Amino acid sequence: MTAKPVALLLSLAVAGLLGGCTRPAVALKPPAFQQSADALRDWQAVAQQIALDMMYDGLLPDPASPNPAAASGWRTPFYVKIVTPRSQFLYEVAQSLEAEILRHGGAVVQSPVGAAEIDLDVDVVQWPPRDRLPDGTFTAAGFASGGAVVMANEAPLTPAAGFGVLAGAGILADLLRTMTPDTNTEIAWGASIAEGNRIVFAVRYPMYIADADVSLYTGSVPPAGPPLVQLRYVP
Repeated sequence: MTAKPVALLLSLAVAGLLGGCTRPAVALKPPAFQQSADALRDWQAVAQQIALDMMYDGLLPDPASPNPAAASGWRTPFYVKIVTPRSQFLYEVAQSLEAEILRHGGAVVQSPVGAAEIDLDVDVVQWPPRDRLPDGTFTAAGFASGGAVVMANEAPLTPAAGFGVLAGAGILADLLRTMTPDTNTEIAWGASIAEGNRIVFAVRYPMYIADADVSLYTGSVPPAGPPLVQLRYVP
């Protein structure tokens, strides 16, 4: 069978599969990065991001300004409040945020009286497992097949060249694996400041977390394991 009939048959097969679809196609998502949390430094980075956004919104002095103290017209001290009680995550973020505010030249108080209250909250979303091949599986298979065809039509590779190809493929695979989230759980953390009925500051960001770390964010007590049973050995 010549190449043209084969290509025609493949085109007809694809057209038939697409013709049977009754649901609209999904729009492609542009590549993007999202933070993940697996250490305390990741929680401290949350506080640093909040302080940075406050500086951009004029609530904290900008160190890059010729006159940092005058760059911000905000003079009210801040009180950091944890909206989700018993959340270890928000407790650590609150402590780090107070330090960041002081480091940026702001003022922090221990009472909400006469202060601008920064409300910290977090929502946890646990997605159900998805029974489907990982995204990019067919692309990876296509590249592997195409690479095998190209290598088969080239002159015999030297051992050094073969080692380089396999080592590079392994490094790329490990890099892609590291950048792929191995979790079905995400959080959306946020900070906001209100003046009466008016919101003057609000930020919200997503983050990947481990499935087993939910209790650190929600403040709920993880379920207890099976009861301990004492065994007695009788010889």
